[in-house]
Amino acid sequence: MGILSFLQQSIERLHAVDTKLDVRSYLVDSQTRSVIPGARVDLLEQLFVREDGDELEIALYVDPSVLGDLERDHPRQRLHAGNLESYCVALEGISHFVLVAWRARLGWPVTALELEIQAEVDKFVTAWQLLVQQGASRHDAARALLQQLFESWSLNDGVPDGEAERYHTANRAARTYCAGLAHRFGRDRNSHRIEHDVRTYVRRNLADKLRAA
Repeated sequence: MGILSFLQQSIERLHAVDTKLDVRSYLVDSQTRSVIPGARVDLLEQLFVREDGDELEIALYVDPSVLGDLERDHPRQRLHAGNLESYCVALEGISHFVLVAWRARLGWPVTALELEIQAEVDKFVTAWQLLVQQGASRHDAARALLQQLFESWSLNDGVPDGEAERYHTANRAARTYCAGLAHRFGRDRNSHRIEHDVRTYVRRNLADKLRAA
């Protein structure tokens, strides 16, 4: 299975949603990305959303080198330090795509902050699942991911000052939630309890997520 389909299926299965869309049909190349208003050439992934009345247009850019790296070193076979960064870049774009598409089908709005919070949660939980499937201890995998994704995290230098607080808030909210997951289920062999918790979380409103942080 190609990396984009694999990531989309992972997220939709985790959230128990079906967007009825194939993200591959919405992927744009570097040339197309360059002419879309708001394009940032310093970003490895970017979701574009345009509303026109009742119509919603979506396009996703993920740097071809990121996708190429993941196709050659597929995380389904082995997720490790060498492909984790590329995995997180691609997973973030797919997470944004799925959340926007799913909310649009339901007629629900979504904010930029919600997209960032959910992407951080999705990165942690899907990577956690993969590592456990590949033989890692659930407790040790959670601890390592909390360190790598949240404690060793740094903001891209190209992020404008006006947007920096959104990313810091998202990191803080997601870290609090994911640390709670690790504490509650880090030694639990029943993965269904984790999935149930995440499915409840993704359906909470933004205010509840921020209060929990």
